[in-house]
Parts: sequence; C-alpha cells; structure tokens
Amino acid sequence: MHQLSPGVRSVLEAKGISQFTDIQRQAFDPLFEGRDCLARSRTGTGKTLAFGLPILERIASEVASGEYDAKRGRSPRMLIMAPTRELARQVLTFLLCFRFFPSTSARARCNTVMSTN
Repeated sequence: MHQLSPGVRSVLEAKGISQFTDIQRQAFDPLFEGRDCLARSRTGTGKTLAFGLPILERIASEVASGEYDAKRGRSPRMLIMAPTRELARQVLTFLLCFRFFPSTSARARCNTVMSTN
C-alpha cells in the first residue's frame, strides 16, 4: 500500500483491508497530488475508499506539515456527490471511520446535503 499514516493504516486493518484494489491503486497518486481524476469501476470495487482516502491523507499531511491551518483554512476541503440519499449515507458512514488522524490535531468536519428530487 502507499504511504499511509499509522492511524489510517490501523483503521484499514481493523476493517480487514490489507491491499488496494485496482481502482484504489490507480487513483491514489493523482488524487493525493491534487490532480483531477475520473474513473469508472464496478459496484463493490472500493471506489469510496479510492477517492476518499488519498484526499483525507493529503489533508492530514498538509495539517501535519503546517501547510494548512484548519482554523484559517477554507471549507469545504472535499466535496462528494452521490446520486441517492442511501449512497450518500453509505459514503459518509464509511469516511467517518477516518475522521481522525492521531498524528495530527486535524479532524474532518462532515456535512451531508441531500436532495429530495
């Protein structure tokens, strides 16, 4: 696996994840570097982790290095759009597992906006 913070690695291990899927491996570097990424993969291949984890890791590394001051920074740092309320809840629930980074004082703030249309 890529260079992951110890806190994230322990959450992954607790969830039984020991290696990245193809989509996760291919998306990690571009997203961690802040580049745009468009990918398509079948259901159940780990797209939520593929897109969420590198962004959360980048935020944690910026906070740890002093590049990002959470008190003065702009929000939001990540925007995730999902086509259904059920999927939005599923993504939020999964990413909340990674809302803390023991090596830094960063904490993710998660808000969910759902449309009734």
